[in-house]
Amino acid sequence: SNLVTSCFNVMNGFKNKRKNTRYSVDVDKGLVEAVVEPIILFSCVWSFGAALAVGQAQRVSFNQFFRNLIIDKGVTARFPMPMGDELGLVFDYLYDVEAREWVRWSSLPVEEKKSPINLTEIFMPVTTSVRLLWMLTHLTDKGINVLVV
Repeated sequence: SNLVTSCFNVMNGFKNKRKNTRYSVDVDKGLVEAVVEPIILFSCVWSFGAALAVGQAQRVSFNQFFRNLIIDKGVTARFPMPMGDELGLVFDYLYDVEAREWVRWSSLPVEEKKSPINLTEIFMPVTTSVRLLWMLTHLTDKGINVLVV
């Protein structure tokens, strides 16, 4: 039941406006119907998939299982297919509600600090840290407590 709760928590993060409306749905605009399937898929990946697929091999297996499940169940929303030699796992994408398309985590803009900083405070964002920071903000903005292990 904790995984189901996690899934609904991720979905609820999209429900109301917050500072960054690009990745949340304002229900007054009527966008919910156009984005409900991708939001559900994203939420399933980041609740069930994230809990089950802790290593790269498990993520690849979950990716194949989940993509096949989506096709078998006739879900119209689809994750982008990998291009070239990239893996293109379902874990590599975030649904952009405003643009109504999947975007790679690596394509998200990174906030730059304008004030002078020490070399010891330099943080080089990588896809994993961008995903983690986004998910933490997504959930904590809604008052949902998060434990990162």
